[in-house]
Amino acid sequence: MKVILIQGKANTGKTSLCEKIKKWIESETQIQFNKIDEKISNKDFLVVYEITFKKSKKRVIINSQSDISSDIDKFEEFYWKNIKNNTLTDVTNIINNSNITNKQNVIKEVNTYANNMSLSDIISKIKNSYLTNKDEVLTEIKNYYYTNNGYDILITAIRTVDDRNSSNLNKQMRSIYGLEYILELDTLSKNTSFWLKKFKPLFESFF
Repeated sequence: MKVILIQGKANTGKTSLCEKIKKWIESETQIQFNKIDEKISNKDFLVVYEITFKKSKKRVIINSQSDISSDIDKFEEFYWKNIKNNTLTDVTNIINNSNITNKQNVIKEVNTYANNMSLSDIISKIKNSYLTNKDEVLTEIKNYYYTNNGYDILITAIRTVDDRNSSNLNKQMRSIYGLEYILELDTLSKNTSFWLKKFKPLFESFF
């Protein structure tokens, strides 16, 4: 998965840049599928696209929220709910093929979950379980979807680290998608049109 971070302090244009990126993708690519979270307040949004660009198909997710912890929780739920290959069987196979400790105990725990449970609910159940190695399990699951069957491109707003609160928000956001990012676009120092021009060739290079 390629990750582009739209970075900045509160009220520095992160949502505006995400909106311009969204409109550009809608106008410049062929969209086979899209799902938008309609419950988001104000101008923020969450959206997943299945697109074709330069004869290549990709699954893209965009999140414009980053300034409130509860909003990041909404993004995490949306992220896992709309990921590909997200059944209980998929999660069991990930664990079976991993090198995590106490594997059998983990599988025993996961097998108590309902077969029709969504991936977002499975993640939540593991977080709240009594498993002693649940952080290891969650990392294994996140890294699997990062490299294999999740999204192809993630574009998300994220807070700049400039105080304790923003540092916590930054860490909370990074914990969702697992590994490293490709590029940070800092909205504070330039306007959204400037960063959209930077975004376009980067996005096109993924195809």
